Amino acid sequence: MGSKEIRHRIILVIISIFCFNTMKGMSFDLDSIASMGRFPKFCVDTYRWGDSFFNSYDTVYVKGTGYNMNVKIRSNNWFDYNNLYFSHNGNIEMNSPTTNTIGFDVTYMAVSLGYDLNINKLFGGSDRTKSKFNFDFSCALLSASFYSIKNDIGMNITKYDGKNVDKLKFNGVKTSEWGIEANYFFNNKRYSYAAAFSLSRLQQKSQGSFSLGLSYVNQNYTFDFSQLPDELDFRGPDKYSIRGQSFGIKIGYGYNWVPRRNITLGISESIVPALVIGSSAENSRRCSFRLSNRLNVSFVWNHDRWFLGVVGKSDIALIYDNKSALANGLFSTEIKFGWRFRL
Repeated sequence: MGSKEIRHRIILVIISIFCFNTMKGMSFDLDSIASMGRFPKFCVDTYRWGDSFFNSYDTVYVKGTGYNMNVKIRSNNWFDYNNLYFSHNGNIEMNSPTTNTIGFDVTYMAVSLGYDLNINKLFGGSDRTKSKFNFDFSCALLSASFYSIKNDIGMNITKYDGKNVDKLKFNGVKTSEWGIEANYFFNNKRYSYAAAFSLSRLQQKSQGSFSLGLSYVNQNYTFDFSQLPDELDFRGPDKYSIRGQSFGIKIGYGYNWVPRRNITLGISESIVPALVIGSSAENSRRCSFRLSNRLNVSFVWNHDRWFLGVVGKSDIALIYDNKSALANGLFSTEIKFGWRFRL
């Protein structure tokens, strides 16, 4: 071992000892962070102002968990669905195989770091380039989300012209969609969306609220029906596509039922009428109408530091004009089990 390598190892050991001793004395308490200097104090003061403004509740109905960190394991299952209807040419229905993932994350206040493992691949399932991404934010006043869904490999035909089909593989599907939306809750002092769906608050008494928001969706759906097998006798167009952007208003209502002190049953539903500006397979500029329905249900159990949440989500959209209609949907179930603590 050369002298240069020995010096590197000694430096590494010294740095490790310094970091370890620093971590032992470090606290995630906000007062401790604020005492580190002017900029940390400014950040803490800004956070406290924002928390007071955006997260002010009537504590008889809603309260915090009492902890600033949690660790949890989670399981997620989801699939997407498409139903196309053509004037005088019947309809064709298809869905994707279910994608199953399991993972964990560590959360400090509003920041999470986690990892997911695709169970389908782990047990030798088909390696489909199908993906779903969500980033959600929720406070007392509002909730906001960014999402992305992509399917480049295909789906299974389940019905054509009213007749069942035995999951006929169809590789001519290429769909992608991403969107941004935000909701404002009118009864934000007594109703907590976060208590039912992100498990970051505790609903103390049953309460509900109307909500109003905005929605933007960028969509690109392409179906190449020339790849269908001849046995299906498809009479529609060789190719069908919708590309464009939709601008909508989100109108909804949510309710949290608290049958017992540590149990919350949540339901939230909203409709999103929107105008779609885009193009079709013929590359002609056109406007169409999109109507979406978002339904979320949840079961939440809290016991001291432990918590369990089961959340089911259904997102169905209908896009139509004078020639055709497309109904697509995304259905998912997520289970979360974790433990809260404070640093």
